Amino acid sequence: MARSTTMRLIELMVLREDIHSVLKYLGELGEFQFQQEFSSDSSDSAKRLNPDASVFERLQQVRAALDLPDLDGYKGSVPLPSDADFESATKIIDSVEDIHKKELTAADEEKRAVSAYREALAFANLKVSYSDLESLSFLTLRIGKIDPEKIDDLKARLGSRGIIVRLGDDNSRILAASSKKARFALDGELKEAGFTELQVPKDFKGIPDEVLLTLERNKTEAAAALEEIQTERRNFAETHKDELFRLLQIYSVGSQIYSVENSLESTEFVYRITGWIPAYLIRKVMKDLDELTQSRAGIREFLPTEVPSVVSGQEKVPVQVKHGKIVSSFERMIFSYGSPLYGTVDPTPFVALFFTVLFGIMFGDAGQGLCFLIIGILCCLKKIKISGWEKFGGIFCCIGISSTIMGLLTGEFFAN
Repeated sequence: MARSTTMRLIELMVLREDIHSVLKYLGELGEFQFQQEFSSDSSDSAKRLNPDASVFERLQQVRAALDLPDLDGYKGSVPLPSDADFESATKIIDSVEDIHKKELTAADEEKRAVSAYREALAFANLKVSYSDLESLSFLTLRIGKIDPEKIDDLKARLGSRGIIVRLGDDNSRILAASSKKARFALDGELKEAGFTELQVPKDFKGIPDEVLLTLERNKTEAAAALEEIQTERRNFAETHKDELFRLLQIYSVGSQIYSVENSLESTEFVYRITGWIPAYLIRKVMKDLDELTQSRAGIREFLPTEVPSVVSGQEKVPVQVKHGKIVSSFERMIFSYGSPLYGTVDPTPFVALFFTVLFGIMFGDAGQGLCFLIIGILCCLKKIKISGWEKFGGIFCCIGISSTIMGLLTGEFFAN
């Protein structure tokens, strides 16, 4: 209990046809630490050797297009991708890409319809011929677009040299007027404000009401078409989200297995895997791998003292500590200072005991101890989730019990 777990180095020689199932087994075991160092290779050759990664990437794009949350952990045992899974993934990807294209097209149509309607609305009240206004010898007119937030500043800088009239409901179009003498100052200020002049026909007198009604109807129809496609997307997401998350899990595992496989030492037919594993699991792992590969895998076991890199000091044996639920909650406190070396004393049980006792002696208060105990119970039940503090539920329970007992012995309850 007070020492780290005894470890063994195992060497596996696995045939190419068994490598995926063996890597999946070791991953699900959760007790195997590779001795090899894997480099993240993002080259094109590495990507070609990982077809599951490209499918997983496209499924992630589908998930984002459907506005679904990201994959959060794995639920149960995840199988390797099959031909049926690839067919299902392809159907979902194609369907969502088709919906996404239709949504982009509808959004573009709706944007153009709204822009045309606003353009027309801006000149709806212009009932005098624009050529008549422009022909006035004492007046310079400019009609165009501008950022609405800059209009007030433009008015202030223009002062008495001209006037600014807002056109339309969105205030993005204006009519600027000044005397002929002040036209250069007007043009300079408009240019400074980012003004874009619109070309207005000379005989233009405004937009007929029937044209406005048509444009408004087009805008409404475009918005309705976009909403219909968005509803289709939401319905598709609701009906296919379970299958999509299942495929994301499958292809996430598959892509990771391919990634590890590409980093292993191998010949044309055989892969070599070396890694550390707790000694108490050796027999189980050997039996499971023998059944999984139908006795096709070769397995060798080494003591740490038989590994040259460990003897020379170039490699350290990984450390595993096994504790119960209460003591394991103190591991973070210990490992924040560093983990114990392999084969040395594990201080976690001693720290758990003496920290609890000393906290009770120094903070003996039955009322506040009960508060700690309640917080600890809520953390253990996952009712409190604040920045990872729920992982310290066991510690809160221990110090709460210790503080409560010492408070009862000293007769102290909320400092009274």
